[in-house]
Amino acid sequence: MNPISNPGEFTKLDRFMFEAWGYLIIPNVLSGDEVKECLEASIRLHESADAKGWAQVGKGYETESALEQLIDHPAVLPKVRALYGDRFI
Repeated sequence: MNPISNPGEFTKLDRFMFEAWGYLIIPNVLSGDEVKECLEASIRLHESADAKGWAQVGKGYETESALEQLIDHPAVLPKVRALYGDRFI
C-alpha cells in the first residue's frame, strides 16, 4: 500500500497514512506544463552562481513564480492546515 490521497480535505485515512509513512502522495496535482515550469525553475536556481550542485537553494520561490505557486496550492493546503494548524510557517 502506498500513501496515496486525493486533493482537498484531510481524512482519517490521510491521518493514518501520514502517521505510518510520514508523507502523502497526491497524484496529478500539477499539470504536465506546471511540472515542466517547476523543473525549469529548479534548474535555473541550481545553475545560479550561488548554488553548489543540487543543494537547498533557500528562497527560490521569491524569484520563481512557478515555485511560489506551490506554497498554497489548493489541492494540498487543506492537508497542510490539518497537520500543522492555520498558523504554520
